[in-house]
Amino acid sequence: MHQYLVSMVGKDKTQSKLFCLWYANRLLEYGRSEFVGRFFSACEKLFNDCAVMEFNCAYYAHQASRWVDAIKLYESALSNGYDSPEQVYTNIGNCFRELRRPAEAEDAYTAAIRCNSSWWPAYYNLALTYEEMGRKKQAYDLFLQIPDDCELYCLAIVRVSYMADSDSECKKCLYKIDGLLVNGSVSKFDEGSLLYARAWLNDKLKNFSSALLSLQGAQEKSRSYSETSDSVNSVGRYSKFSRFCRESEVLKKVEVVSEQDILFVCGMYRSGTTLLSQILSQSNQVFSAGELGLVSSVDFDVDEMSAGVATLNAWVHRYHCRVNQLYGGDRKFLDKQPNSIDLAPILARAFPNSKFLYCFRNPLDVCLSIVFQQFDDAIWYARSIESINAYMNIHFKNVVESKKLIGSNRFKVVRYEDVVGNFEASVRSVCSFASIDYSQKMSEFYKSSVLASTASVWQVRRPLHKESVGRWKNYESLFSPSMLSRWEDFDLGGLESEH
Repeated sequence: MHQYLVSMVGKDKTQSKLFCLWYANRLLEYGRSEFVGRFFSACEKLFNDCAVMEFNCAYYAHQASRWVDAIKLYESALSNGYDSPEQVYTNIGNCFRELRRPAEAEDAYTAAIRCNSSWWPAYYNLALTYEEMGRKKQAYDLFLQIPDDCELYCLAIVRVSYMADSDSECKKCLYKIDGLLVNGSVSKFDEGSLLYARAWLNDKLKNFSSALLSLQGAQEKSRSYSETSDSVNSVGRYSKFSRFCRESEVLKKVEVVSEQDILFVCGMYRSGTTLLSQILSQSNQVFSAGELGLVSSVDFDVDEMSAGVATLNAWVHRYHCRVNQLYGGDRKFLDKQPNSIDLAPILARAFPNSKFLYCFRNPLDVCLSIVFQQFDDAIWYARSIESINAYMNIHFKNVVESKKLIGSNRFKVVRYEDVVGNFEASVRSVCSFASIDYSQKMSEFYKSSVLASTASVWQVRRPLHKESVGRWKNYESLFSPSMLSRWEDFDLGGLESEH
């Protein structure tokens, strides 16, 4: 290999470097990380910039979710004198956050700030880490340290807005947001983020008409930069993919990957999955992984069975690697990924000891909560009430069919309204199904230090309440008569009454 590289360097140094990066990443991909250090030592003799190559390789590993490998390479780049240590420490912190190791993430971000006290990405990401840990004051103070000429300022103001508790705090945030919007110098994305935050603040102040105006502006702005505006095509692809995942011939060819005890907490987005996950995470029998995010990476295009099955099997193995990277103990592994319901039959086959907790909430409340949230393009239906309605029509059919395939001994529907209305009985029923001991600590989930990193990050830091039940009635004009008729009293054909 060394002789081959020497001959390549003589011809084209740039191409040689690209080949080295490719080769190093293949070593990582095939589990040969022990050779990577020696390989880069050889490269250093040829290129004299080993640190840069290690940083680039670390970045590729980071993007491929190989966080442990990425951390080692970032640290090696630091030891070899990479000339922007604050950037490296920030990236190390980001990897530790993905690994749900917040204390080490905090140390890395703090090191970045020591290297460069004006490196604002470290402040922003450290504040996000404090948010996830429930350390509100520290997060709040850090966000406010970001100066108004920094590109992260708008996002910091948005994060502070979602922390607002009192009316006076809400009004202060509205004042700042209105100033930024009037200024007119923010990007389309930031403008959308600010409008969503303004809608949320007005809703909290019970200024529902103002909230509605801001919400409509936010949706319009989001659609202007969204890459998934073709909702009709997306609905068709989703419907086809859902049927594919339930076909008996497909399921027969899905590989059994692990006997690991996995609890999938799934449902519509904004249906109470974070709340249920946070409650169950109080048990010492559960390891909470948060949202792994891998389900959104599955491509809906499945035109040919063998290729589709191969894609799903490869994805299942990637998922298993991600699980093992996060946790190797004997507690139940809890994955709170709402749209894992879309792959439930596949996951049930690949992990035969897994169970599914499907969170069900009144569809109109879910719909409203989704449109109040700025989702990324992976949640392709979130841009309008109409596309959410189209999605729900397919989604709930998929839930019913998936439950039939998986069986009631492994699939339980958990009603959000039951959890907030009759907490102990509802949670005891869930614990019995999941073979978890009920604990009184579960009723004080909001005091927990368990990480929460979803859109509901501050909502699950509050005691249980019923304020969100029937919230859609404040915005009834958003819904067409047919939607109101379809969803107001909808249930899942008796599914939610089982167990």
